[in-house]
Amino acid sequence: MSIWKRSFGWMALMGVFGVGMLFLQVDAMAEETFSPTLSSKIDRGITFSRSEQMPVRAEGIVADDGVSGEEPCEGNNYLNNDYLDNVSMGGPMVGISFVPTSSVTIDRIEVFTGESTGPIALAIWSDDGGSPSKPLANLGNTNYVPINQTNAWQGADLLNPVTVQAGLKYWVVFDPNGGEQSPVTDNPAGVQQTYWGSYIGDVTGGASWFGPFSFQDRRWKFRMFCLPPLSLDHFKCYPVKGFQGEPIVVGLRDQFGAEKEVPVSVIPVALCNPVIKWHGGKEYPVNNPQQHLVCYQIKSSITGKEVVVSNQFGKQQKLTVGRSNLLCVPSSKTVVSDIQPKQP
Repeated sequence: MSIWKRSFGWMALMGVFGVGMLFLQVDAMAEETFSPTLSSKIDRGITFSRSEQMPVRAEGIVADDGVSGEEPCEGNNYLNNDYLDNVSMGGPMVGISFVPTSSVTIDRIEVFTGESTGPIALAIWSDDGGSPSKPLANLGNTNYVPINQTNAWQGADLLNPVTVQAGLKYWVVFDPNGGEQSPVTDNPAGVQQTYWGSYIGDVTGGASWFGPFSFQDRRWKFRMFCLPPLSLDHFKCYPVKGFQGEPIVVGLRDQFGAEKEVPVSVIPVALCNPVIKWHGGKEYPVNNPQQHLVCYQIKSSITGKEVVVSNQFGKQQKLTVGRSNLLCVPSSKTVVSDIQPKQP
């Protein structure tokens, strides 16, 4: 990156505060990391405030889909289009802490930005495990790409998809050109992260991180798109009857809650076979032909919540989840036909 790029934030700050004021703020900042504060504080040029404009808000508006039309699978503060219109990127590269809620394979990253043509680049880095921890090494990055000046979700595909594990810390690294809209909000309902800056290196490596910082008005906005789980088959289910076992009690936990004692009626009610599916000129093969599901009735006290799901039959399907009544168990089947039916 050019010297101009890395110096953009400092030049802008000197224009606003003056050289003497700049050094006073930087020295003070060294003692004030992790302190809740407002945008009058400086994070050593990672971001800067252009004025005291009020934040632009779009309360309750669900963010638009990505270029693929798919739903984001992970990210922070991406469910609406809130952003602080008066905050710009200064030029230094920024590493933002990120803990995924599920284990997924990410193939695209976007941030909410604009007001410049870039170029920008994004990456996912590992964590060094220190105290405090900081970005360690690049796991996967995008190319440097131009952006539109209109503030919107913008980004690029990773050159190599990155698989992340739920509950582990990673870092989203954003390398701006300088002057872009900062993808930040001060929405108190948002996730407040820790972040670091670097004047050198790029998204592939070579950074020397300074920080850390964490402010109420620097809640970073980014979102990811993921590859579908290749190991998950489609299933076609048939009602069954015959075997009757003794009732048992099991413990179950899912995202809606946990139960220590769930009565299971060991009388199968359905057999679900993995199935080849054709749709839209594409064939979806069976990945695990020996894996079947056998479903049993249960008595559960847990009721689900309102959820939104997306699949080939529709995006953002709003569903009300009722009380659980079936437990489907992975099963082997001794009679498996070798016949491969042709597409109808």
